[in-house]
Amino acid sequence: MNMEKEKFILRTKTIKLSDKIKTILDSDTSWLIENIGFPEKMIGIPIVFIEPIIKDNNIIFGYSMYDNRTQYGINVDSKNIIMSHNDIVSFENTSIRHLLSSAYTYETFIRRLISHKSLGAYYDNSDNGGNFERYACLLEDLITDIDERAAKEGSWHSLIEEKKLGVI
Repeated sequence: MNMEKEKFILRTKTIKLSDKIKTILDSDTSWLIENIGFPEKMIGIPIVFIEPIIKDNNIIFGYSMYDNRTQYGINVDSKNIIMSHNDIVSFENTSIRHLLSSAYTYETFIRRLISHKSLGAYYDNSDNGGNFERYACLLEDLITDIDERAAKEGSWHSLIEEKKLGVI
């Protein structure tokens, strides 16, 4: 039986930064953005990338494919990864490095653990309803190991809580 080897590569988009933006960001952040890139999806939501702009003390790199009012970027002062929706800014990750690690971990979590039923079926027809809470607790542990703040607030926290409830 021929089986093609599965690929567990996080898809990213590298972004060319202007000299002005490079002077605002630290060299590590600039290097990661230009050489590794931003994940093409933020927790499963595809991003439409734009030429970076500075808006309200944030550098915006793109917006949600489903709603252009949802924008993604980096806060100039804290270097936190942020999401802005209708000009309400929320925290995503403490750095681009942590975002990349979290996104890679999530992709691996979905492709390796859930799809291979490592902890049993995510949902099943038995009385217990499935193993979604076990998977959610594992995901919470994995994200906490990378970025404790992200596991406690923002989109990663919301995703974990929804998984604990079996909503997604």
